[in-house]
Amino acid sequence: MSFIAIIYGYNQYAIFNTNVSTFPLLDNIVSTCVDDILHLLNAKLPIWDDQINNFNTDEDQYKKTIKKFEDILRNDGKLIEPPKNEKTTKSPKEEKENSIEKKKEKEKEKEKEKNKAVNSKYNLKLNLNKLFNK
Repeated sequence: MSFIAIIYGYNQYAIFNTNVSTFPLLDNIVSTCVDDILHLLNAKLPIWDDQINNFNTDEDQYKKTIKKFEDILRNDGKLIEPPKNEKTTKSPKEEKENSIEKKKEKEKEKEKEKNKAVNSKYNLKLNLNKLFNK
């Protein structure tokens, strides 16, 4: 009996028995590898989202402190020109509405990414079927 070990993804591997025909072996290898990689990416996604949210909150805090310093400098007469990229202040209701819209857009993007992953897996299987059925 002979086995093969396949290393893929991020420190992932799988062992397969080669005592089967080529097509089922390759189909099993592709499906196993793709499923494992997608599972790993989906497990890492919440961690990345948390990091992005932390960066966004830090960025907001930095912008607030910069604005405070600019106001102090304007009051002292040391800063004459307003910054070019200064945003207009929004009411809390507008900020909440924007955050809700952003969350909805992020959810749509996540769904699109999941659909892309499923479609790519399906296309990969179709291409392998075409390749081996010729």
